[in-house]
Amino acid sequence: MITYANAIAVSCFLVVGVAGYLIFADRAEEQLLSESRSKNILEADFGDSKLIQLSRYLIMVAVIAAAPLAVLPAKYAWEAARHGIEEMSGRENILVSFGMVFLCYLMALLLPNVGSVIAVTGATVNPFIGYLFPIIFYLKLDPKAGSSSDKILAKVIMLGVSLVSVLGFVALF
Repeated sequence: MITYANAIAVSCFLVVGVAGYLIFADRAEEQLLSESRSKNILEADFGDSKLIQLSRYLIMVAVIAAAPLAVLPAKYAWEAARHGIEEMSGRENILVSFGMVFLCYLMALLLPNVGSVIAVTGATVNPFIGYLFPIIFYLKLDPKAGSSSDKILAKVIMLGVSLVSVLGFVALF
């Protein structure tokens, strides 16, 4: 199932990428380099291009095909946290899946642009995954005393990353 979703998504994005280049191949300077036009490719004048219409459709197909890649791990985490080793009932499985997908699409509709999503993710999720969780695991699993120089350095780095993350998040508002 996941292999097919990946293949569909990659195929769709390849067509979209090639279509984007073909649309602007003969008028790249006019569309992208002119000072009078926006530098945002999404605001370019596509006219009634069939390739762009096809690309928009294929992006929708790719997003739908990739949804299981995002929903399944979240649903398994929900199931483990809520039920432990027991499985969800069929009804609850459908409700949780629908709820997660609905929440994702609702956020996509309410957020003004992808830049705000990237900024929030960069200020919150990335520091946790890249820095804070590994440091917390190290502090918990290392048998050395809490006052060892390595653990003190890890705590200082954790404090610095936390501070930068909070400042980055506050700067968004």
